[in-house]
Amino acid sequence: MEAKVPIIMVAFDFGKKEHRISKPLYPSGNLEQDLAMIYEFFEGAIGKVPEYSFTPNK
Repeated sequence: MEAKVPIIMVAFDFGKKEHRISKPLYPSGNLEQDLAMIYEFFEGAIGKVPEYSFTPNK
């Protein structure tokens, strides 16, 4: 956050054979709000090995 460098997220969804690239995310300083946006971006993306896929504990 101090460096003012954006975070670009990339999700590879193996099951749907697609990828997603996010718009630049500049952290707001509100961790809960920022993590909610990150979780939403990766929601539903299943990797090649499904058990290693990102599944947030909400």
